[in-house]
Parts: sequence; C-alpha cells; structure tokens
Amino acid sequence: MTMDVTKITEGLWQWTTPTSGAGDVPVHRSTYVEAEDATVLIDPRFPDDAAERDRFWRAFDGDVARRGLPVLVLLTGGPDVAALAEIQDRHAAQASGPVGDRARGVAPAPDGTAPATGIVCRTLTAPTGDRRAMFLLPGHGAVVIGDFPDTPERRRTLVEHVVQSTVLAAQRTGGEPPPIRWLLSSVAEPDDLNVRD
Repeated sequence: MTMDVTKITEGLWQWTTPTSGAGDVPVHRSTYVEAEDATVLIDPRFPDDAAERDRFWRAFDGDVARRGLPVLVLLTGGPDVAALAEIQDRHAAQASGPVGDRARGVAPAPDGTAPATGIVCRTLTAPTGDRRAMFLLPGHGAVVIGDFPDTPERRRTLVEHVVQSTVLAAQRTGGEPPPIRWLLSSVAEPDDLNVRD
C-alpha cells in the first residue's frame, strides 16, 4: 500500500500511510491544514517507502516555502516519535497535544484554546484516564478526531456532543451551523464513530 493523498477542501488535505501492528486498521491518517498564521500537521506520520517519503517532503517543503509561516504539529494523542522528531528538525516545528511532553518538545493544548488561528482544541478524558484531543476547523467546516479508548457508544455520544455544541454556537451568533466534515485521524475507525469521511 502506498501513500494516498486526498484534498478535502481548499487548504485542507489528508494522507494515509500503512501501519503495522494496528489490528484491523491498516492505515494511519494524517491531516495538513493551511491556517492563517501557521502550516499545520495533525498526527503526522510519513511513508516508510523512500520514493513516497521523498514525494511527501518535496510537496510539504514546497508548501512551507510558499506560505512562509511557522510549522505547527498538533496531536490527538501520543506522537509518532520518529515523525515528530523529523518535522521538528526539518522545520523547527512547535508541537502541542492533550498531554505535554517536555522531553519531546510537546506543549500541552488546554481545552478550548486556539493553537493556530481557525483551529480550536477540545480535550477529552476517557474512562481509562487517557487524554485525547480533537481539533475543530470551523473555517474548513471540519473536525479532526483521533483514537479514543472507550466504547463505540460513548464515542458516538462524544461526536453528538460536538455537533450539538457547534449548532448552539452558531445559533448564539445568529448564524447557521456549518456543514461538518468528520476527518478521522491516527487510526480511528469510522464505524466506531458512526461517521464517514
């Protein structure tokens, strides 16, 4: 399996890479976002295949040069350590996630904060105590959600809560709720969330 790249909308892309040891989930999903003040990668993982990896870096390095903005890595859970180190070394990227990790250069992303313009972080705690994050991208009409160690029923409740919050926020401002694209990140499974890409 090779890297598969999909344009979701202007300034929002996802790519998949094969995973190993992930059970029934064969791919890892990563997201590229063009925010107003940063070039953002969510849950990045890079292809193992040398030609595919070179293809990724040519495209990404070109985007970073074209935009001339800092690179920011956002994590829905724990990082792919090798990928995070590579992007930090290559582009002096800042990183943040639901759990800070000073040793790896990951700052905590508190609930409700905006790590970049047009991106809102929502942090969640599973019954297991694991902390996760999801990222709302209102300007792109999308939510990026990763693995959440809980039952499918509770994951669906979480999704419904985010949808309801979005509707209420739009009603408070007198607007219409935007359509939402659910972008799964990391190795989240669509059937568990009752959503589709």
